[in-house]
Amino acid sequence: MAKGPFSLDRLLNRYNLGPFEDLVKDAVQPAVCLDPKPPVSRSLKIGASKFGGLPHLEEGTFWPLRHNVDRPLQFMAQINLADLPDDIDLVVPLPREGWLYFWLDTLADWEASCTRLPPVEPVEYPYGRITYAPPDAALMRVPFPMFDEPNVPAAKKRKDYVRPELLPYSEHRMLFRRAWSLDKDAMTELLGKASQIEEDGEDEDIWSRAFEMISEMHGEKPNRRNRNHRLLGWDPEAGGEDIRAYAQRTYSQRVGTCGGELTPRNRKSWIMLAKFESDPTFQRRPNDPGWSFSDAGCLCYCIRRSDLEKLDFSKAVAVIINEG
Repeated sequence: MAKGPFSLDRLLNRYNLGPFEDLVKDAVQPAVCLDPKPPVSRSLKIGASKFGGLPHLEEGTFWPLRHNVDRPLQFMAQINLADLPDDIDLVVPLPREGWLYFWLDTLADWEASCTRLPPVEPVEYPYGRITYAPPDAALMRVPFPMFDEPNVPAAKKRKDYVRPELLPYSEHRMLFRRAWSLDKDAMTELLGKASQIEEDGEDEDIWSRAFEMISEMHGEKPNRRNRNHRLLGWDPEAGGEDIRAYAQRTYSQRVGTCGGELTPRNRKSWIMLAKFESDPTFQRRPNDPGWSFSDAGCLCYCIRRSDLEKLDFSKAVAVIINEG
């Protein structure tokens, strides 16, 4: 079992979940919390791990666009993989050097809320991308591209129409903090068993304790709301469809293949590479709401293990999980 930030035995005892000890210890996986520092007053050095600001891209790299549309994506964050804690025993084939960049089509929200234009075909929401630069890349700070307002007919403009903007979020140094996670299927099994115990009347709040224990494993503070941005590790879903089902459908649509349904075979192939929560910390201007994903939810970037092994980040997809 990989080294973690705290004792699992102590955690299981505190939440009185001893009967699930074997299930938890067999399925535990390392993860990394991504904590933002306050906004910087001067640009960070080239290659730093950070949220917002201007991306540090490999020389000669083009700014990512949404496929089939001449529309630039919003830069969200970059991670210098060499900055990750040395003792993190990664259980996924993630390179330990180089840079990951996370992008999102934020202009899709503007298009939906300010216009009556039809959505981009094929419909993919959210549309996110991951790009990668190798460790020997010569990086440079790249300004945001010029973005001209689309020609929207007056009849297609909503009453509260505003001009679209593509501006950088405030820049924040990224710190790393070790955390635990559970294998997705084991997490589902744990919560399912806890729910059954409650229904049988054997323990009236065991499901809540199990959910809180998983949240604390992921680096969240008990009884304290903190933004839990993270590299690796699955999230417990209080209800609704498995996030891997959304990822599978989006992936099949993007690459143009059959097999859009989640099956016992392909469900194990998915990795949640990163999760970013809605967070007002990152702002593009004064009074900006910051990162806001649907109903104060989370933006998750998922990739298949085989694509990650080949460093084929073009096939990574984004999924939004709503809170609650």
